[in-house]
Amino acid sequence: MSTFGLSRLSPARIDHNLMIGYRSKVRGTVKRMDCGNIRWSLLSSFEGIDRWSSEGVQIGGQQSGQGVHGIWTGCDHEIEDPAGPFILWRTMDPDVETPDSIN
Repeated sequence: MSTFGLSRLSPARIDHNLMIGYRSKVRGTVKRMDCGNIRWSLLSSFEGIDRWSSEGVQIGGQQSGQGVHGIWTGCDHEIEDPAGPFILWRTMDPDVETPDSIN
């Protein structure tokens, strides 16, 4: 299944001078693995440029509210690219912009 959406930092982590990472478009795939786990493969872009690649597993299985936990790195997978953990969860916050409202 294909997916798309937006990524943003929590308000406490936003650097309003840089705004980098504040709003990124995210696209990717979600699939059930043979073992039954749900795997998310995502690509994030900022200002129209692909920046980050993320791979994660949904904790608690299908329809779980515990989020997706995984690792991100540069989308080109260069040896010098940073890498780090991430957690992703869905929000229904009415103040969150929709993908159509951003660039």
